[in-house]
Amino acid sequence: MAGGLSRTTGRWGGFFLLLLALSGLAAYLWLVDLPREQADRAASGQSEKLLAVDPARVTAVTLVNGPATIRLEKDPAGPWRLIQPVTAPADRVEIDTLLARVTEARRERVLEEAAPHELASFGLEPADPIVELTVDGAEHRIEFGDNNPAGTSAYARVFAAAQEPAPTASDGAAPRADAALPPPVLLVPSWVKEAAEKTPFDLRKKEVLDVSASEVSTIELRQAGRGPTITLARRPRGPADSPEAGGWALTAPVRADADGEAVDALLRQLVGLRATAIFDEGRSAKLAGPVKPRTEVTLERDGRAAAHVKFYLPFGEEAAYAATTPDAPLYQIDRQAVLQFDKTVFDLRDKRLTSLRPEAVDRIDVAGPAGSYRLLRQHEHEWRWNERPLTPAGNEQVEAFLKALDAAKIEKIAGQTRTAWPGLGLNGAATVITLSSGEWPASSSAVLRLGKAEGELLYIRRGEEPESYITQAVLIDRLPAAVALERLAAGSDTPPSKGAVENGG
Repeated sequence: MAGGLSRTTGRWGGFFLLLLALSGLAAYLWLVDLPREQADRAASGQSEKLLAVDPARVTAVTLVNGPATIRLEKDPAGPWRLIQPVTAPADRVEIDTLLARVTEARRERVLEEAAPHELASFGLEPADPIVELTVDGAEHRIEFGDNNPAGTSAYARVFAAAQEPAPTASDGAAPRADAALPPPVLLVPSWVKEAAEKTPFDLRKKEVLDVSASEVSTIELRQAGRGPTITLARRPRGPADSPEAGGWALTAPVRADADGEAVDALLRQLVGLRATAIFDEGRSAKLAGPVKPRTEVTLERDGRAAAHVKFYLPFGEEAAYAATTPDAPLYQIDRQAVLQFDKTVFDLRDKRLTSLRPEAVDRIDVAGPAGSYRLLRQHEHEWRWNERPLTPAGNEQVEAFLKALDAAKIEKIAGQTRTAWPGLGLNGAATVITLSSGEWPASSSAVLRLGKAEGELLYIRRGEEPESYITQAVLIDRLPAAVALERLAAGSDTPPSKGAVENGG
């Protein structure tokens, strides 16, 4: 019994001793070895980086992918250019991304110093792809091999330019023991290798037009046999509270306010147009025969031509093309991109009923078959009718009408000549609304004629424009009636008189 207890105690004693030893080892690793390793890492700074160089100091990049070599050089003025296999402007974003990935990547693991005959097992003999960076005249190279079985990492070797020459026997010092050692095989993130697997097109600038939207002062659209030439001009920037401040105006084929949102969208589409393929040769063959430009666009900056482009839609092809200067390449673009430049005057014309903002209106004159009246702004949201202030409910009704007027848009053209007016109730039977502002006198765009309402649609004219338009009939529902204003004037405690109903007070 005692012997059995002794053997049991001995076994448990050995277990506890082993547990104590393991606990001591863990405490040593946690309290001593790990902090020392972290301190060594901190002291080494960027030693774990794949290539510790400043991307801003890189002046040339060479990529070798199989038999293809791509060479990029940075101009002293700043922009990058492709030098090989073609000479062309480079895509700055793509290059910045490539340099950021290469210079910020960290080695995941150091495998071994492989002898030359062992490199093939890692896909490093021959290496593919290869990245070479020129930094302050020194060459740095990264050679990539195969991916690991999981595909998450790639084998690589880094040949960093020496910061100082290795000592030789003539220097009176023994050469370093590691001076002749080849660089070790590393495991690096696979996305670093992917960043190096670029084609010339990937790194080439793809914007068709080299112009900033904010610099464009004039836009001219020519559409072969599908309408007149349209010209738009940016207005000079004036006082912020002026309805004429900034924005766009149509100058041909008519002079009118332009739809600022539509013009800005058109301009963004133009300057943001990117090629899906670039042809340095064969331009004449692709545009031969009956192929004619569908649309031509000229952009001016301060009165001088800034860009000119012709768009082509060859019959039977899925792609479309854009051609700029005669010595520029031919750009292949998405077919829908060309169709979005098919614009009419109505597409680009201002579709607001008036350019006066609600808060700028301080007088409303209404004249029509049901009577006439005038509303004068007394304070910010307070109005007077017939020299009598309106009640809060009356003020709300006037403000609601102005907001509805500001939100209303022309939806389509009902008729383009005066002959359409009588049938749409836009002749003598129209209700005429004139909006005035103390700071900005009413213009033709501030005079509206409301015609017949058919269902949810209302026929309308702006000022003296010959065109008649269609908008939403809710607008006329918001228009205060003279009989309603009689009830909504302060001090009204009796039904409106017959004269007030007929003449609006």
